[in-house]
Amino acid sequence: MKPLNIEILKRLTSNVLETTCFLFQSEENPAVKTTENEVSIRINCGTRFSIYLIFDQKLSTDISCNMLGLSANELTDEIEESTLKEITNMIGGNFMNSVQMPATTKLSLPEVMNGGPEAGQSRPVTDVLSDTVYIENRPVKITLVEYAS
Repeated sequence: MKPLNIEILKRLTSNVLETTCFLFQSEENPAVKTTENEVSIRINCGTRFSIYLIFDQKLSTDISCNMLGLSANELTDEIEESTLKEITNMIGGNFMNSVQMPATTKLSLPEVMNGGPEAGQSRPVTDVLSDTVYIENRPVKITLVEYAS
């Protein structure tokens, strides 16, 4: 298995959002005000690591609208949450393949989190990698948490 790498995760996040939602990576734009509401999603990749993605609320809505072909008026909280879980699942699966996780490794169902990566964790952590990728001038905060074996 390759070592965990946040740059791989950033690239995969950008690629998935581009190919499924037609939303493109951009540079940070300080003039763009991010919304206060964020949606935090966690997915566990076996017992070895977890991926946390925190989406700006406006970007979350754009992802759902573009992926499903709906207007913002047609979205419900449930639809938006399901869409983000599906995107997170795609990113998690692609990441597991990229770092050559064993084929027997199970990917958990994505879950919406209250709080960041530290919320509800009791396992010993060996490494935490964090960065931000900007999609359409909106931040996606990415955290990769590696647990002790």
